[in-house]
Amino acid sequence: MNVLVVDADDDSRQQTVMALQALGQRAVGCRSGAAALSETLKGEFDLAICDVDTPDLPGPEVVRAIKMQAPGLVAWMIGVRDPATWAAAASEAGVTRCLQKPLHHQTLRAELDALLGVSASLDVVVASVDRHLARGLLEPFRRDRCSVTEANRIADLLARLGERGADVVVVDGAMPLAHIAVTTCALRPIPCILLDDGGSEAARAGPALVLPRQSAPELVLQHARQLAARV
Repeated sequence: MNVLVVDADDDSRQQTVMALQALGQRAVGCRSGAAALSETLKGEFDLAICDVDTPDLPGPEVVRAIKMQAPGLVAWMIGVRDPATWAAAASEAGVTRCLQKPLHHQTLRAELDALLGVSASLDVVVASVDRHLARGLLEPFRRDRCSVTEANRIADLLARLGERGADVVVVDGAMPLAHIAVTTCALRPIPCILLDDGGSEAARAGPALVLPRQSAPELVLQHARQLAARV
């Protein structure tokens, strides 16, 4: 899918373009309404993601002009301000989704899945130094078409969460510094399932759910889906 991202904020625009590319989409970014119109003349786009506060034209007017050139294009609008304050004008211009910035990776993925009619898949991180335990967990998640990352050190887990977040994190309570992983998830917030046989510092750090370490992987997957659905 070809996506046009219109956002004057360089960091926000680049983040959205990179997230789209990581999700397998082709994305082009531009800073203004005029640049967006120029891009639509040069190529065909399936989706436009436009900031409500573009510098030269109001976002709804940018979308209106783009859709005059490409009537079949789907338009989403994003903004730092509460969408309730501008959703009516956006809808009148032909916008189908109004989303608040920052547009996180998992939000973008879920919205694209809904647009494309794809069953939403979970983005899961499994943190454990026990390779046998981790591999047993990874198999059912992958069969369920989840995107799964294995982290064998707390530093790897924190870097992964800082890069794009996650829908659910599964932490082995026997992992050194497991309580840091649980606390980080609670602060973000990301649902965290702790595999622990009780009494550890990690269990007191506020995980969303504690399960025994030897829980069936299919049971962990079931709980992960339930927790992600509540967010």
